[in-house]
Amino acid sequence: EYKKVLNLERGEEKETISGIDQAIKEYEDVLRLKPDCVEAYMKLACAHAEKDKLDMSIADMKKAISIEPERGEAHVYLACFYARKSMLDEALEELGEAKKLGTTCFKHSSRRPGAALRIACLTKQSLQHKTL
Repeated sequence: EYKKVLNLERGEEKETISGIDQAIKEYEDVLRLKPDCVEAYMKLACAHAEKDKLDMSIADMKKAISIEPERGEAHVYLACFYARKSMLDEALEELGEAKKLGTTCFKHSSRRPGAALRIACLTKQSLQHKTL
C-alpha cells in the first residue's frame, strides 16, 4: 500500500516537474503493483488526455468504472473525453450516469471538464434544433 501511494505521488510530481510521459510511467508502475487501483486508472486517463491520446483515456477511464462503477467523477471525466472526440451521445449518457450517482463536484480542480462538456451539450442542442 505504501508503494502504491508513493508512486501515485511521484506521478503527480512528474506531471508538473518532468512531464506527462514520466507521470504516465509512474501510474503504469502503480497498476503493475495494484491492477485494481481506480485512482491510478483515473490519473492515467487524464495524463493520456493531456497528450491528446483520447482513445487511451477512454479505455483507462472505462477500466476505472468497471472496477468502481459508482465513482461519479469517473463518469464525468469519461463524458469529457467523449466530448473532446465529438462523441456527444456517449458524453451525454455518461453525464446522465454521473447525475444519477449524485455527482456535483470534482476532486481534481485542475482538470475540471466543465467547458468541454458545456460545449458538447450546446453543440448537441444545436444539432437537435437543426433537425427539427
